[in-house]
Amino acid sequence: MWHVIRATNRTRAMLVVAATLVAAAFITPAGAAPVPAATAVFLVLLIVVSRASLNTQVGVVGSLKVKRIISKPLVSGKPAFVRVVLRNDSLIPLELVEVFIPYPRVFKRVKGSSTTLITVPPKSSVEVSLELIPRVGEHVFEPVKLVLRDVLGLFKFEANVTSRDVVRVLPALEVVKALGVTYASRPGELSRTRRKGRGVEFYGVREYVPGDEYRRIEWKASARHGMRKLFVKEFEHEVSLNIFLVLETSLFMLSGGWGRTPLEYSVKAAASIAAYALRRGDSVAVIHRFVDRPALVRGRKSLLRVIDDVSRLPWDAILASPDIRLRDIILRKLMPALPRERNVIVIFTILYGGINEAKEIVEVASKLRALGNTVMVIVPMVEAFEAKTLDGIEAAVYRLRSLGMLKSKMEGIRLLLRHGIPTVTALPSEITDIVIAKLESIRSSMT
Repeated sequence: MWHVIRATNRTRAMLVVAATLVAAAFITPAGAAPVPAATAVFLVLLIVVSRASLNTQVGVVGSLKVKRIISKPLVSGKPAFVRVVLRNDSLIPLELVEVFIPYPRVFKRVKGSSTTLITVPPKSSVEVSLELIPRVGEHVFEPVKLVLRDVLGLFKFEANVTSRDVVRVLPALEVVKALGVTYASRPGELSRTRRKGRGVEFYGVREYVPGDEYRRIEWKASARHGMRKLFVKEFEHEVSLNIFLVLETSLFMLSGGWGRTPLEYSVKAAASIAAYALRRGDSVAVIHRFVDRPALVRGRKSLLRVIDDVSRLPWDAILASPDIRLRDIILRKLMPALPRERNVIVIFTILYGGINEAKEIVEVASKLRALGNTVMVIVPMVEAFEAKTLDGIEAAVYRLRSLGMLKSKMEGIRLLLRHGIPTVTALPSEITDIVIAKLESIRSSMT
């Protein structure tokens, strides 16, 4: 806790008046001198008494027990509660204290006030609460501050009574729609497409053709046909993917309306894709500039690790730092983490740099594909989504403002497509299903 008592402008004004009255006492006739002098003494006594009374309240604050409780888990878009409990164990009431409850500026307050004037009776507790709507990422709650003033407002006391808290807000997962994909999903096992191939799960039998291995002959089925025909066993082909989800975390990814930024849509889609892939038995890794050691994880129990990585996004650092090139993130963090096998890399970007940024993506994608990897780029079309949510003049202004950006973005998308890089350009609500459909298409094409 830190604290300081400061004199207000009112105190300074009273001291100036008292000094003026003292000076007047020396220049006025002898009979009138006691009046200004007595008034000056009275003003000084008021200042001293006010300071002494505030000192008593400060002593109470020194023994005050303050606890800030933030509801957990914090999920983007879902109400969260912040409670501040003040416990006064002394015999002196804490009167007319202002409680300042700071919260991240990107959150939305729906109930309660961040500034409250309360009195804490002796041997009792008082609780103040806020209801907020959080946004995905890493955010900071600054310390709760108490402010006390004396009755005359001559002095002001401020104290930070809690620590600084860093919280992680998780993305809300989307429900994956039916894709018409036939597969068997078993807890803790590989996901298997219903295709013939080498594997361990029995698929069926078919008639023997020249070239089939003799050890695969199903003798019982052959015997049922009087050995006139031979049949061989077929097994399900085991297919699991290594999926790397790469998030651009530049300042431009935070542009847009409240809760409708490209970063928030991308994080939600990436988390939902990861949840689906882990259930399918795939391995998943998250790559962005704030993940120190990206690593592939597998199994349903690994979802918490992936969610933690995908939401490790400190907004203050993104807002304060210059633009970080997506190309550098891919070269420095993704490339060293890739295993020497076929991987699927999904890149989420706003493509704000247009054709220049697209050229950089083509450059790194060519290196990735030369190593046998599959690359796809996801570009959330936030502009189209937001234009539908606005009406009248607001919609017209927004369309004019975003026209140049959309033109630049489309040039970049066309360049990616010309180089054979699959690029998903869809409304935010459609991204997850489209990407999962493409992943299943990749899975079915693997041998």
